[in-house]
Amino acid sequence: MAAEKFAQKNNLKFPKIEYKDINKKAVSCFWDKDSLSPMIIYMPFVKDISLNYSQNPILKNFDPNNCISSAFCGTYNFGYSQYQFEQVCELMRCNVALNKEIIKNKILEFIKIKNNTETI
Repeated sequence: MAAEKFAQKNNLKFPKIEYKDINKKAVSCFWDKDSLSPMIIYMPFVKDISLNYSQNPILKNFDPNNCISSAFCGTYNFGYSQYQFEQVCELMRCNVALNKEIIKNKILEFIKIKNNTETI
């Protein structure tokens, strides 16, 4: 939301974002067909229920909601234990790995649309 507000305040192009349930999926992509509008890839700090984390021992019992509410993932906490650090990094690594085809395909689709709108 902050990036969208910044874009509006500075008269920059920004795609329409559907915020409903945005924090339930590991990745969401947004763009407009306007050739000046960027693509937004949003990856919240979440365990996506549609993904299988059970084979990962670091994430098996990790709940990012507890991490945030217990403040170890708070913005001003710089004192992570090694294991906490591994949990946070592994969640994001896993989310990217489990969604890499979706991310890649969305980027390729975005490039194709942008190339078509620029030649018109």
